[in-house]
Amino acid sequence: MDNKQQEKLNQDFLIACADGNLDKIENFFINKEFNTLPEFSYRNYACLKIPCQTEDIQTVEFLLESKKIPQNVPLTAIDTQLFKAIGRRGYIQLIIYFLNKIEDRADYQDLVNYSFRSACETGQLETIKFLLNSKELKTNAQINSVSNDKQDSFSGLTKACQQNHLEVVKYLLESTELTTNANIKERNYVCFQVACRRGHTNIVRYFLNESPLNEHQKFAELIENGFFLNARGKNSEELLNFFIFEHKIQLTQKIKDFINAFNLSSVERLFNTRELEKTLKSNLSEKNTQLNLKNKKI
Repeated sequence: MDNKQQEKLNQDFLIACADGNLDKIENFFINKEFNTLPEFSYRNYACLKIPCQTEDIQTVEFLLESKKIPQNVPLTAIDTQLFKAIGRRGYIQLIIYFLNKIEDRADYQDLVNYSFRSACETGQLETIKFLLNSKELKTNAQINSVSNDKQDSFSGLTKACQQNHLEVVKYLLESTELTTNANIKERNYVCFQVACRRGHTNIVRYFLNESPLNEHQKFAELIENGFFLNARGKNSEELLNFFIFEHKIQLTQKIKDFINAFNLSSVERLFNTRELEKTLKSNLSEKNTQLNLKNKKI
């Protein structure tokens, strides 16, 4: 059988998995040609990921109990991706199902944590609560956990800040374990940076006004240095608006230079020009307050 035939066989098998057609799946398993394909050419857990995406537990169970899917492999990227997938979608029943299958494996805790961090990334609050507190699991998720993967080393809190899931951020920060652990203070600082960089004004506002973190000195240093000016995308203007008009920041030279970089139409679209002038005059000393919109300079 050539490569094209192998690929066609693989694709047809994955379609059967996506459709939940157990009879077709069984026919593949008794097909001699299919069973001579290189291991993982079709078993690369894609057949599990596909029904996982629709929470088709019946198909998942059938595939696992067929003995055609490797049962006892060590922690690999394949397992990690599977638990990330069901965590992102918040599929609690699938998480329970898979964890029950691997409860004797040494990597059990790691996979629970992967599901937890992925749920934080997509804002699956009920799944997060379950993974942190459930009595159905051998061990719960570790709220402060991070991955050893350098490309995915964010904590659950950082992921929630990155993706603008305010309710998740509130829930995690109001956990005693998270807020009293001295080892994660620097991580909380990073979370604030991430929220600023992404232009997530509602999360920045929460950090500054409501959160139980006692990191305001570090936050103030970031603000004074104009870190929020690095905000990306369409939300950057909203964040600047928040810091100038609501948070009443002192306008340093760096911040003034940044505002000067806007052309006049952009400034007018971002602020009411008269309100901008009034705010700048109230925040700056008389010596430093010279607003010349006609020349587009502050």
